[in-house]
Amino acid sequence: MSESFYSDREGWVAIHRCIIDSKLWSCSDATFRVAVYLMLEANHEPHPVRRIKIERGQTVRSITRISDDCNLSRKAVRHALKILAQDEFLITDEPFGAQQGHRITICNYATYQPKKNGRGTERAHEGNHAGNTNNNEDNDKNELEDTPVVPKKPKTKPELHDDAVKNAVIPVSLDTQAFNDALAEFAGSRRDMNKYLTERSIRATLRKLANFPVGQATSALMDSVANDYQGVFPERHANARPVNTTNLSTTKSPEHDISEPDDF
Repeated sequence: MSESFYSDREGWVAIHRCIIDSKLWSCSDATFRVAVYLMLEANHEPHPVRRIKIERGQTVRSITRISDDCNLSRKAVRHALKILAQDEFLITDEPFGAQQGHRITICNYATYQPKKNGRGTERAHEGNHAGNTNNNEDNDKNELEDTPVVPKKPKTKPELHDDAVKNAVIPVSLDTQAFNDALAEFAGSRRDMNKYLTERSIRATLRKLANFPVGQATSALMDSVANDYQGVFPERHANARPVNTTNLSTTKSPEHDISEPDDF
């Protein structure tokens, strides 16, 4: 391999700005390197490889070839391909043989590498060699026209759960290290049970716990974690006494308050 930074490879691919907001941006360096490598190696036009039909956005690569080209171990390459497949960045077919490797499809390749005037990246590459000194100006001028609009995926329930926990506002009377640790344990327990919290449900339970001494509220959270309860029940403890006594008449009895999936 040449020590020079430059090589004799020609052509280029587009990297969309939305990659910063994608899972790819937060993955490991090795996984990111494999992803960029596969984008660079994917066909921009259909072309057969060893009598195998390879469409636009596809390439055929073996684990060994990717390992050598990316300067990574085979184990690291296999792990990277697994992560990229789970994140729906690519699809890997069964290997054609030990020497031929896998056919790899880059998902949404056409979205990230749009054709222009039917010539794709070749036309843009020719423009680079034509001595055009106004590339930056042209890019700014045509950015809205040429840049594909890629809608963001809606957040998953686990992601919304994590955001709700992160943005929770703890009442001053409960803001102790022990209580915050207990709340984090309770949120993790709910996540493990796939009973995800929402901003509304967290607000409701914090309002409820604020009516009790912080020690009692903390014990209630840990009791729910220990028993896999979906809700928190500070009134179950013998010494629990609400601070705001006007709410006693509306407190539910423990035997009728087991799950409370929405508001605990």
